Amino acid sequence: MQKPLWQLLLEVPRPALPAFEGLLGDEASALATMEQPGKAEWLIDAIYEEEPARAAIAAAITAAAEAAGIPVPVWSLESLAQRDWVSENQRNLAPLALGRFWVHGEHDRGTTPVGRIGLEIEASIAFGTGRHATTAACLEAIGALGLKRRYRRVLDVGCGSGVLAMAAAKLFATSALGCDIDEGSVRVARANARANGLLGRVDALVADGLSARRIKAGRPYDLILANILARPLTKLAMPISRALAPGGRVVLSGLLASQERQVLGAYALVGLKLEARRARDGWLALVLAPRNRRA
Repeated sequence: MQKPLWQLLLEVPRPALPAFEGLLGDEASALATMEQPGKAEWLIDAIYEEEPARAAIAAAITAAAEAAGIPVPVWSLESLAQRDWVSENQRNLAPLALGRFWVHGEHDRGTTPVGRIGLEIEASIAFGTGRHATTAACLEAIGALGLKRRYRRVLDVGCGSGVLAMAAAKLFATSALGCDIDEGSVRVARANARANGLLGRVDALVADGLSARRIKAGRPYDLILANILARPLTKLAMPISRALAPGGRVVLSGLLASQERQVLGAYALVGLKLEARRARDGWLALVLAPRNRRA
């Protein structure tokens, strides 16, 4: 029998969403934010596969409220009835048009408009369905890069569902390698590659950072994607710069606007400069290029 899921609900003003997403999203199996007609507050809906500690939830919400400068919101945490919530979410999620890409579930297979590139992603425990601002901004950045040149060697660090690796592989008609510290995410990324007809072109492995033998063997990479969080992005500045081909590009995301200076400072020290910036709901995707090199 399927274990019950747990649902956390709370309402916050839209400017406060990034703070709450950042502090609640790491532990949740799924997290969605929704505008509510007729109300100023947005609804945050987080789903957990195991019952979370209420004290930890309360601490995270209090910290997020303090970071956002708002009163601590009222919240509820309840067990959901034993239903196939993932399948229901899949049926209710409409396709997304994100730059040159059309992100959809299996139930919307065959709906990709002419001129867009279809990416089939199912709701799952892996991060990266295109619904979060960071994933959406990364997809838009990849699409914009494709207007200028083709990238042949792609690395997706912290690949989650594999959506960014698949987007690059389809857009540039090339192969892409993803890596993630979570075994579940790697399994999901491989399953998504199969569903998108990309077996043999998109693969993923369990790795912490860029030190794995297979990642080193693929160097240098023309395009490195990293949609994680500000702290690991900062720590990876040197390994990413060493793995990047001359004239290559790096797309970084998972950071808030308030963390941009910290991240850019780390990459400036290793010879990478800001080339473009995309912002969505307080989150950023940054495109970096080597200094003094043309491509």
